[in-house]
Amino acid sequence: MNSKTTRLTFFPFLAFFFISFVAMQCPLGQGDERKGHNLVQEKPKQDPFQSLVDKYSKLKELNEKLTLDRQEESEKVLKDKEELKLKESNKLKLGSELKNLEDSLKRKEFKRLESEIAPLKDGIVKRVKRVDDLINGQAINDSNLRICIKDIQSSTKALVGGKRLMIKGVPYTIYIADLNVDMIRLHLKDKDNKNFFSLGTVKSYLQANHIDPLMITNAGMFTPKYEPEGLYVEDSEEKFELDTLANKPNANFYLQPNGVFYVDAQGKAFIKTTKEYRELNKAQKISPIIATQSGPMLLVEGVPHASFKEGSKNLNIRNGVGIIDERKVVFAATQGEVNFYDFAMFFKDIFASQNALFLDGAISQMYVAGVGEQAIGGHFGPMLSVARKKANPQGPVQKEPFKKEEVINRPPKATVPKANESSNSMKK
Repeated sequence: MNSKTTRLTFFPFLAFFFISFVAMQCPLGQGDERKGHNLVQEKPKQDPFQSLVDKYSKLKELNEKLTLDRQEESEKVLKDKEELKLKESNKLKLGSELKNLEDSLKRKEFKRLESEIAPLKDGIVKRVKRVDDLINGQAINDSNLRICIKDIQSSTKALVGGKRLMIKGVPYTIYIADLNVDMIRLHLKDKDNKNFFSLGTVKSYLQANHIDPLMITNAGMFTPKYEPEGLYVEDSEEKFELDTLANKPNANFYLQPNGVFYVDAQGKAFIKTTKEYRELNKAQKISPIIATQSGPMLLVEGVPHASFKEGSKNLNIRNGVGIIDERKVVFAATQGEVNFYDFAMFFKDIFASQNALFLDGAISQMYVAGVGEQAIGGHFGPMLSVARKKANPQGPVQKEPFKKEEVINRPPKATVPKANESSNSMKK
């Protein structure tokens, strides 16, 4: 073998050796692993519940698109049918006239109508087929959505505490209170009869009393004097009475039915319409420890408020409360804008709530310990908090009176909103 042949044989081997050596020395990317001759990049682990919610969001968005497409195609079919009816009527009229009259212009018009009617009929047939396909596609998607909702609701049975969720591109902060171990309180004024105003002040107040708040949020609409718009019961004392006024134009609170969220003396949570609450209270069938009135009701017996519109463009930040069962309550606040319909369906689809109540809109905030951005601002009237109960051998309900000598370090005063900034302006 001559030297030229030796070099030609040696160089490919040397190149292969060099590439192999470099590949062995280069560190693998984070999350990579060797499987045979392949490099596999591991995806970051995702919260299984969020994965279910992501599937739900995609199915809901697809359902909305299919609904919109079906409506548009159906409207076009109706429009085309009306046009076809008109053209056929004109053609029939011209046809009868042409039998007795040789008019070149009318004959020309007759032929033009004939040429337009045939493709119009074909177009209608295709559009009707398209509508049928959309209806079938929506039926399949609805079936998949129902299965997905069932899976989500099975998972939510075990959920407690705080969580962040992304639903249809909107971030939600939620807190699920278990009333077997959690206590829900309402806050309006301190021992000096001064309004708390901010989430941070309530947080400091609770901590000064050796209570670690797990969740704090605004608890309903309020007047320009920062007093509750309607019923307010704190520590079993009714401080503001039930508001039973009828509808007021452009006022969310008075959009009927509105309602009351309350926890009774047995430690059970309920949301009732204002009418139901008034009747129960009149019959002395309830004894609330806490109660706050707001409106509108998001869900009544599993049905969204009649004025809510699917696909509505009236978007806003929103917070609300829903009943999972008598011992479990879910509080939710969005950090993005949603319409009323989607917000109501969040409680219905994700948590199987039968009754849910809107608390407030644009100004809403929620503090959840260890979750999200730790909001402690705002300038509110009444506020809700959740904290762990202490051991109570006497039963499930625990009253924990605050000390008289607590010292509260108030955070800097938040910017005061306009008098009507509590979102009492109606957006459906």
